[in-house]
Amino acid sequence: VSDRLQWSEWLMVVQDTEAIGAFHTPCDVMEASAATGLVYTTSPWFLGNGDVTAFDRISATVIGPAPEIVQVAVHPQTAQVYLAALQNRQAGYAGEEPADMPLRQPAGPPAPSAPDTAVGQLYLLSGTAQLGPIELSALPWDMAIHPQTGLVYIALGPGGVAVFDGAALAATVPVDGCAAGIAVQPASGLVYVADHCRSLLHVLSGTELLRSIPLLPNAPGYLLEAHPAGGRVYVAEIGGRTVTGVSGTQPIATIYLCPWEESCISSGMDGAPETGYTYLTDESHDRLWVLSGTAVYTTVTLPAPRTVHVHPTNGLAYVSAGQGLAVFDGVELQATIPVTGISSMASSTRGAYLFAGGPEPGQALVLAGTRLAQRLETGALRDLGEFAVDPASGRLYASTYASSLLILEEYLPYRFYLHLVLVGPRVEGGQPH
Repeated sequence: VSDRLQWSEWLMVVQDTEAIGAFHTPCDVMEASAATGLVYTTSPWFLGNGDVTAFDRISATVIGPAPEIVQVAVHPQTAQVYLAALQNRQAGYAGEEPADMPLRQPAGPPAPSAPDTAVGQLYLLSGTAQLGPIELSALPWDMAIHPQTGLVYIALGPGGVAVFDGAALAATVPVDGCAAGIAVQPASGLVYVADHCRSLLHVLSGTELLRSIPLLPNAPGYLLEAHPAGGRVYVAEIGGRTVTGVSGTQPIATIYLCPWEESCISSGMDGAPETGYTYLTDESHDRLWVLSGTAVYTTVTLPAPRTVHVHPTNGLAYVSAGQGLAVFDGVELQATIPVTGISSMASSTRGAYLFAGGPEPGQALVLAGTRLAQRLETGALRDLGEFAVDPASGRLYASTYASSLLILEEYLPYRFYLHLVLVGPRVEGGQPH
């Protein structure tokens, strides 16, 4: 039993009705292994990447530092789950009261907030088998999997772009800047990597760098959207005013959304394949930009819109706004679902579900069309982070910004089974926990 009123300082061991042991140790996630009979715990989120401890009745063994999962992607061909993580090699716990840490938002400039002692790692999950850690040369900023070639692209900031074929490093594409957001254009097969340090958009084919396209400078980050219509890619300045349209390796338009003195692009952009619309949020001016082709089609007044996600099956656009989750069909508002504070969303073609990180830490929401189907309490102490959905099984994989991966799988209509997988160190001579 762990004390989780504010943060866990104590872990109590109970047998029948008697407390037989107590440990002054941090505890965020607990998981029991049926194979080893051990109970594993990880340090809480406010300590960063702390140690994993294995408990055997009333004896404890520290078995190593735990990673912090920051990117999740599902391979479309093998259904393997790729997890990019940070690990702080000098993490520990001395019992002092930790300082408050701000919740990290998945939207916005993707630079990971990590201590200087952190290193990048890659894990692969295949069923219940865990492969890793595979050391990365730098910290992971973003990850994407090519749907045709199956190659896995990981942006490593100043470390360039690592390209994996399965679990093997196929190549590292160097870029003289900082590789950040990644988007794959399925129509052309090209891979686009944003670099906000040098205001460039790198275009890759396989493992070859074809061209670096100049963008307007001084953006703190870029949003990328590979629109299926016409093979275009849109690059929007976060906290800026322009959107660049690219076709292949050529810029085809610079779309100015607002005057120079304004900043009118927030942290949300997504495109609708059926209508050809691209939606961008403008939280500071209570409006939603709607692009068509290389021009602004219209704007929609909406209180403080922040993130947007278009469902590929029903074509509905879900916009997290100040009044709730607004659902659009084209530019027509269909409904407003009374949930706020959503930062992450992902689609499932099975049952046409939409998964979202709820307004409370650790909440997972399941939506169907314009209604809230289920609200799940996962037990995670932080907002759910990166989402990925396996198109074949419909499983949702969600990062908790800790060493645990959340899996949701439907077992009855509108009812989901929740499972937590700990990722990280292994017991000496034992199985992955």
